[in-house]
Amino acid sequence: MIYLRLFEHAQQGDYLQYIFLYRYYTSLSFCLELVEKTKVAVIPRDAFSQLGEGYFRFSYACSLDILKEALNRIE
Repeated sequence: MIYLRLFEHAQQGDYLQYIFLYRYYTSLSFCLELVEKTKVAVIPRDAFSQLGEGYFRFSYACSLDILKEALNRIE
């Protein structure tokens, strides 16, 4: 089971969310497995900062239909 926790609360105008991975994964291994199994791409946060390990970046700058499809695939 994957345990996720929202890192920051979305603010008006935001289009990115950093999500914390509780256990079992490095940021990169989670992102690679997610895209392989669901065809949903997210970015490991440590690609942007050495302090980002354990988080991934999820962009919701898309239509609601695309976002719903991505979340359904992840479930």
